[in-house]
Amino acid sequence: MSIILVFLAATVWGGVAEASERQPVLVELFTSEGCSSCPPADALLARLDVTQPIRGARVISLDEHVDYWNGLGWRDPWSAAQFTRRQNRYASTSDGASVYTPEMVVNGETGFVGSNAARAREVIASATHAPQAVVTLARAGALLGNAVSLSIGITQAPVSFRGQVAEAWLP
Repeated sequence: MSIILVFLAATVWGGVAEASERQPVLVELFTSEGCSSCPPADALLARLDVTQPIRGARVISLDEHVDYWNGLGWRDPWSAAQFTRRQNRYASTSDGASVYTPEMVVNGETGFVGSNAARAREVIASATHAPQAVVTLARAGALLGNAVSLSIGITQAPVSFRGQVAEAWLP
């Protein structure tokens, strides 16, 4: 079971031509302030986001602080149970996988040790060639004050994505 994450945020791409040439690739890092192995992974995610080093990829990075480290002497002020649940959902779709930090997950499908820069580059580059779903947005009614209803359509999704969970994150 895959988890599709739909982003509804405007992104500054640096030019129209560049935007059409680069595939968005979601890179999630499950991390914690209480994890002594996490700082190198945190630094790697930041480098991937700032430098965008993978040809053909537009890295969209998410730093997701899990809360299962909080009971071990250090409470991570950025941790949230929703990130732990998300990581557990990923683990439940992998054969025998367990949760750990730092874990990097690319496009909701491939997880690996989050500080492994070579693996990150390899998986991100591979993700640029994977089938991409087409997401459309349409206003589904009249504006009500500051509220708006949206209709979200997802087409051309790979067969493995069909019937799966989708999340919409709004800025």
